[in-house]
Amino acid sequence: MNFKLTDDYLTGFGLIDMEHRRFVDILKGLDQAIKEEDHLKIKKVFFAMVDYADYHFSHEEEIFEEYDFPHLSGHKKVHQEFRDKVKVILEQMKTGKDETEDLAVFLVDWLLNHIKKQDMVFRDFLELKRSNERSGNKDG
Repeated sequence: MNFKLTDDYLTGFGLIDMEHRRFVDILKGLDQAIKEEDHLKIKKVFFAMVDYADYHFSHEEEIFEEYDFPHLSGHKKVHQEFRDKVKVILEQMKTGKDETEDLAVFLVDWLLNHIKKQDMVFRDFLELKRSNERSGNKDG
């Protein structure tokens, strides 16, 4: 997987962008473990990604709430759908079913689509809010 977050994936909120970069780093580690066919490492990296996702989602939701983001409830729902899908994958891993390729595809697709479709809504909201604050309109 040769992917890096280009400018069109940046939200304009430094902390969120930094966390997204960390996600990409974890996914690259997963990709490397898959290439090495190291199943123990695959599980380890996957669990690290799950833990980091929980941290990031909670953090992102706190930020969105702080900024009164009007689409917060829908965003939380998308995060929960991810968690639910991850639970299914974890159960499959426990049974010994080899889903590594599907796992990698799901994670990369989910992250890219989530940033481009969901997090960019926040970026647009934040840009409008900042513009309104600069112009003196505090209602955003």
